[in-house]
Amino acid sequence: LAAVTDSSGKGVAKATVAAYSQSISGAANVGFVAGAATDSNGDYTLPVLSGTNYTVIYYPPSPTP
Repeated sequence: LAAVTDSSGKGVAKATVAAYSQSISGAANVGFVAGAATDSNGDYTLPVLSGTNYTVIYYPPSPTP
């Protein structure tokens, strides 16, 4: 379990979290992408494959009108 927070430490709801890897250990020419959305507390769980390095990107929630 991890969390997305703002500069004051408050959880950010409805943010999108993505992890990607351009290569997977032991598998030639295979990449992997996973994504999740944060809950009302900014918490998320992102299942990824072990033994692989990932780049993680956080996208803010869409603005409300």
